Amino acid sequence: MSLQHVARLLVIVLIVSGLFIAYHALNAPGERVASGSAYLPSDATLPAERRPTESEFRQSPLQPHAVDDTGLQAKSERARNQALDHFGITEEQLRGESKVIAAAMSDAQLTNVYRNELRNALIEEYGADEGQFLFDVSGQTDWTSLKAFVNERAQATGNYYDDLLLRQGLMMGEITADEIRSMSASGVALPEDVALQLAATANFDTLVGLTESGFISDPNYIDPLTGKNALSTLIVAVGQSQHDVDPEAAVAAVRRFIRAGAEVSPQNGAFNPLDYALQVNSQNAGLKLEIAKLLLESGVAVENSHRQLIDGMPEGPQRDAFLRVFANYL
Repeated sequence: MSLQHVARLLVIVLIVSGLFIAYHALNAPGERVASGSAYLPSDATLPAERRPTESEFRQSPLQPHAVDDTGLQAKSERARNQALDHFGITEEQLRGESKVIAAAMSDAQLTNVYRNELRNALIEEYGADEGQFLFDVSGQTDWTSLKAFVNERAQATGNYYDDLLLRQGLMMGEITADEIRSMSASGVALPEDVALQLAATANFDTLVGLTESGFISDPNYIDPLTGKNALSTLIVAVGQSQHDVDPEAAVAAVRRFIRAGAEVSPQNGAFNPLDYALQVNSQNAGLKLEIAKLLLESGVAVENSHRQLIDGMPEGPQRDAFLRVFANYL
């Protein structure tokens, strides 16, 4: 299996996993709903939508209306179709490739295969010495150690590696606003999706600082593959346990990011920031509730999918808390 094929299949699986989450939330009330759904790019063409009237809303605020186009099933179908169109494959092919990569991911040797292919490709492209250096960079997990390693290499070879440091720093989630400004001043071009990359690693101090200062010119860039803007990406990231964020700091960062211009209702056609805020578990429910409040205060529209996600929460204090907050918007 080639490196390119593995990477392509991994992306497909991520999208399929996101669609499954939304479908599961729709069809299994009472189950825990996890974060991480993928959704439509911003250029999707939407069918005409019709929202419930106020009287319908009050009679049955959490029940989907068949003619409404903002429910989880409708959003999931649009996202799935967009994913198929993006890859130029049929649904049957998508299922088949997903099975292939799922089987490969269950093989303990997959990581070694991927790493070996990466090393060989780098050596072929850049030569044995430089290729091995770049491969070693890819295995670094500590930002401070990586900077020292790369700077030592730069001094020994006279090569320029700030662009490499920027890419790795964005992926590792520890790069600071001052470091990005310094790299930019030295001539490194920032990627157009820099806001998305900072959000994906929950590096909200850097994201918000650069957005507030105007250094990030487009905080609302939308991923052409998944359709997420930086706000949606940030909401997913801060709710994931591996980032271990301080809840109060995360909520404050989301508030500042919205005030700095982050779009709460991106025109992507399917899942939006509030959908992600309502995909909760027992560990992040309190954090997500506060983020949902911010989104409501910022003018996000309550759609059918949002009601369904609340309806799918387990009975108990967690669901009751969300119902009390959303009662003011029915």
